[in-house]
Amino acid sequence: MERMERITSEEDAQMSEDPRERNERKWQEATNKVIANNLVINLEKLLNGTAKYVVCSDRTTTHRKIIIEYDHQQKD
Repeated sequence: MERMERITSEEDAQMSEDPRERNERKWQEATNKVIANNLVINLEKLLNGTAKYVVCSDRTTTHRKIIIEYDHQQKD
């Protein structure tokens, strides 16, 4: 009896994907990260604030946050 392996749609897409398309996707992701970083830097300047980069983790997931703090004032 032959054993058949299931191929997920993602694996199938990766195998049939054109290398040029894969390079285009990687290039676009890298470009988006640079643009997002520039936006955060400009927000810091415009708001006279600071950005903090945080990695959050719980029992089942991890994710990243960008926290922009600005307009700190003393309470009366």
